[in-house]
Amino acid sequence: MIFQFDGKDGHQAYIAYKGLIYDMTGSRLWKNGSHMMKHAAGNDLTDILRTAPHGDDKILAMPVAGKLLAPAEKPRRPFHMKLFYFFAYMNLILVFV
Repeated sequence: MIFQFDGKDGHQAYIAYKGLIYDMTGSRLWKNGSHMMKHAAGNDLTDILRTAPHGDDKILAMPVAGKLLAPAEKPRRPFHMKLFYFFAYMNLILVFV
C-alpha cells in the first residue's frame, strides 16, 4: 500500500489497474480513499475488479497518474557494504572468542 496516495488526510487517492495508476481523487465514489467501504486507495485493484458490478470503463474514464513498475530484483549490496559487514561480523566473532 502506498500511504501517500491513500486518499486520507487530504492526500490524493490513487489506485493501480492493469499496470497503470489512476487518480480517483475527483470521484465522489472515492471519498476519503474508500470505495463503497470495500476497497482502499493506494492498492492494485486489477484482480478485485473482476468481481465488480461494473466494467473497467469506470476506471478507464479517470485520469492516468502514472505507470506501475514491476518490483525489481533484490538490490545488490555494493562491495564496500559487503566489506563493512564482513569486518563487523569478524569483530563480533573475535569478541566472543
